Amino acid sequence: MKKLIFLLLLFCAGISARIFSQSWSQGFENVDSLFSAGWAQLNNSEPPGTGLWRKDNGNFTAQNGSVNSSIICDYTSIGGSGVGNISNWLFTPVQTFEFGDTLFFWTRSYANLYYPDRLEVRISNQGPSTDVGTDQFSVGVYSDLLLSINPTLDTSLSNGYPLNWKRFAVPIPSSYHGQSGRIAFRYFVTNGGTNGINGSTIGIDNMHYKWVGEVIAVEQRPNIWWQVFPNPSTGLVSVTVDQPFVYNLFALDGKKYYEGKLEPGINILNLNNLNAGTYIMQILLPENNRTLIRKIQVY
Repeated sequence: MKKLIFLLLLFCAGISARIFSQSWSQGFENVDSLFSAGWAQLNNSEPPGTGLWRKDNGNFTAQNGSVNSSIICDYTSIGGSGVGNISNWLFTPVQTFEFGDTLFFWTRSYANLYYPDRLEVRISNQGPSTDVGTDQFSVGVYSDLLLSINPTLDTSLSNGYPLNWKRFAVPIPSSYHGQSGRIAFRYFVTNGGTNGINGSTIGIDNMHYKWVGEVIAVEQRPNIWWQVFPNPSTGLVSVTVDQPFVYNLFALDGKKYYEGKLEPGINILNLNNLNAGTYIMQILLPENNRTLIRKIQVY
């Protein structure tokens, strides 16, 4: 009979597990230096204006750091007659994506109650490419939409773009595991500009790209308790949780093998049909599509 090796519960010890992904943070203290350090931008608005992604000059008090240390985009993306469709892009540096990676950032609007704003977060697996097509409606190789903030250009406090700093979490899709590309922020507002009826100013600040287990399990939800035992396992695994959750079980390449619901207390999962290897158990939190993730080794 194989000897079972018991894994110390990292979560209870206040330490988080890591898989081999790149982690970085950006506080936008020096926006001008971004574009010589792998970031990129492109204004596909029509008609294009002079407004690019740039350091805030007094619209907001930054979410973190010095007062003006956030990056903004606004209605000056449109030129000409001052009315048109804004499609202004900001691209992160090239990233090798791993299943379990998550992008966190804070954002807010200046005047969404009067001139509604919208932000899209998109992803590409085409390496350093910034190909978003040639017009204000095209997205090129960034066809996968991860998040849309205020997709209907709502002006309400409850559904519109937040007027105070709000944190968003954007999980990287499992299908991107091991691939190389960029994440893109698209300030996308129809009928915008100086004389348009939509679009004011948005800010982004305090951005972090990390493996989700590193952030959520310790920093964001320390009151969540869950245990996987034994781990490593020869097949039968007990998962103990303190509240109901929906779970998924993936291979490291992103292929989903199991999904279901965990009830408070002990839940027995039979993994005998799986090949030996490392798997990712993901439980879903109700707010902001956040997740907790733990690795399970099957022998």
